Amino acid sequence: MPSSASAAVSTLDPASGAVMDERGPRTRGGAEDALALQRWLHGGAALGLPGRVLVFLSGLAMPLLFGTGLAAWLLRRRNRRRARRPAFIPGKPA
Repeated sequence: MPSSASAAVSTLDPASGAVMDERGPRTRGGAEDALALQRWLHGGAALGLPGRVLVFLSGLAMPLLFGTGLAAWLLRRRNRRRARRPAFIPGKPA
C-alpha cells in the first residue's frame, strides 16, 4: 500500500490552532480506501519500475487494438463489396 495510506491530514483553524478536521486511515471510509488503492495500482507503484512499465505498455495497447480492429473491419468491408459485384466476363455486355 502507498506510504500516504497511513498518513493523517489535519485541518487547523488559523486563528485558534484547533483541529477542525482530521482525515486518516481511522476516519476514512471504505470508498476513499478503494480510491486510494486504485490510484496506487494505476500509477504502477505496486510493482516498482516493472509495474510502471506494465502500466505504460497497457496504455499503448488501447490505440494498437483500435488500429488493428479498424484495419480488420476495413478489409472485411472491402471483401464484402467485391463479393457483391458481378465478375467481369470478357465478351459479355455488362
